[in-house]
Amino acid sequence: MNADTTMNTADNLVTMELGEDWRDIRDQVRRICDGFPGTYWQDLDE
Repeated sequence: MNADTTMNTADNLVTMELGEDWRDIRDQVRRICDGFPGTYWQDLDE
C-alpha cells in the first residue's frame, strides 16, 4: 500500500508518492529522536 502526501508550502503545492517502507522509516526516526530530550530540540529551534 503506497501512501500519498500533499503539502502546501508558500503557494507551491507538492505531492509525492510514499514507498511501502515510509512507516518503518518514520518509526525508526522517531525512535532515534526519542533519545534526545525536548530541551535539545527546543534549543535547535532558537
